[in-house]
Amino acid sequence: MVTKIEENNDTVSVKLAIYDMEFDITIDKNRIEEYRKVAKEVTNRLNAYTFAFRGRKTEHQIALMTMIDIAVYPFKNQSEGVDDDIFSKTKRADLRLQSILSSRKQ
Repeated sequence: MVTKIEENNDTVSVKLAIYDMEFDITIDKNRIEEYRKVAKEVTNRLNAYTFAFRGRKTEHQIALMTMIDIAVYPFKNQSEGVDDDIFSKTKRADLRLQSILSSRKQ
């Protein structure tokens, strides 16, 4: 989530929410939507790793695994935002994870 704080001619100061933290940053006005989408995707990936590995990995290890995932499957800088391929890969991984978890419950 991005919340505007202060604005001038070319930049805007915003509060960017990623996972459980907020960051005060200054960005170009025309990049607000891009930052919003990327913050949401980073949060989604971190949530997925946290869900999958909580209790088995430290928070630090989970954060590093998320960074590796983002480095291997980076976001494309497109006018519409995050690459659609990322969403399909994330969805497939989520479905696989749900399948594994449901088979363990049986």
